[in-house]
Amino acid sequence: MIAPALEARGLARNFGALIATDDVSFAIQPGARQALIGPNGAGKTTLINLLTGVIRPTAGQVLLATVNQGGTNLFSAWPQFAVTVAYTAILLIIGAVLFRKRDA
Repeated sequence: MIAPALEARGLARNFGALIATDDVSFAIQPGARQALIGPNGAGKTTLINLLTGVIRPTAGQVLLATVNQGGTNLFSAWPQFAVTVAYTAILLIIGAVLFRKRDA
């Protein structure tokens, strides 16, 4: 079985007495596409912020797939992930500049 590309286990976030997310668990396989929908105030932005490490969960964990098919905590992997995203963005910008359509 292939390790999930992204996994949340029992993810929860409270802001004082307000429960923004409560016991969110899912696994997304590599190459899969998912949508996150819900009404205003449902916790969509909070969930994205938890998954990306912008805020820390009150409970639970976020895992990224690793080469050895195990998982690593997102917060410990974030520096390497952020560098990869930054390099990818730089390469896309360079590619756009080099291969842009030139006016005749």
